Amino acid sequence: NLLVQLAARYGFSNTNVAQEWLDADAAAQRAVELAPQLGSAYSALAELQIGRLDFANGLANLNRAISLVPNNAEVLAIGARELPWLSDAREGLRLADQAIALDPLNGPTYQWRAYALIVLRRFSDAIAAGRKVLEVAPKQLTAHAQIGNSLIALNELEAAAAEFKQMPADHPLRMAGEAMIAACRGENKQVDRMIAHMRSLVGPARFQYGQVYTQTGNLDRAFAEFDKAAAAKTPGMIYLRADPLIEPIRRDPRYFALLRRLRFPTT
Repeated sequence: NLLVQLAARYGFSNTNVAQEWLDADAAAQRAVELAPQLGSAYSALAELQIGRLDFANGLANLNRAISLVPNNAEVLAIGARELPWLSDAREGLRLADQAIALDPLNGPTYQWRAYALIVLRRFSDAIAAGRKVLEVAPKQLTAHAQIGNSLIALNELEAAAAEFKQMPADHPLRMAGEAMIAACRGENKQVDRMIAHMRSLVGPARFQYGQVYTQTGNLDRAFAEFDKAAAAKTPGMIYLRADPLIEPIRRDPRYFALLRRLRFPTT
């Protein structure tokens, strides 16, 4: 169990991420070797693989974990978090509901439920689920981003702006949300300034930069940002397959080429 905990909750620094990925992966692989019937070992390995954009192996190990411990709330919650983006949002929603029934006080699981609803384009339900997150876990501030993104999808921009203001000003998801609102309003010069500021704080490559530029209608810039994020293997690229806020790029052949390059599982 110690190796599982090390792998699943490995503390990554900003200075030696590559080695820390390797160390965490070694801990997870060793846990699987020592306890091949331990579902949480497979879910820990799956989390690491998905975080490195190894989606096929991550999904296989996640499904293995769920089959081994179908009533383990922690493993089910991991499935609820990952499956909507990789394969089946309805199954992710089912796992979230099952995990909540087993552990109704675990705030993050309600958040994974909200994500599944976002992927299913059930935005009003996602907003309600986000409110439930904050009721159960008031410090889970990223729920405001889920609510805000759902409001953007509903074109309720003023309400979305108010929601993002509930987060710290330098939180990456607040900055991305406010930049998307500016993009939706056609304030493209402001978008450029906001993304430059965000880049100075959180790094040169993130999925959210492409997400924002998709909202401006500048698909060339959006794909340039997605290409950078894919090359850097930023974990946020898991959202590429199912994020409703990048719908306009799905009509572009470059989108399908990028999905193939990242080897998303086919469903």
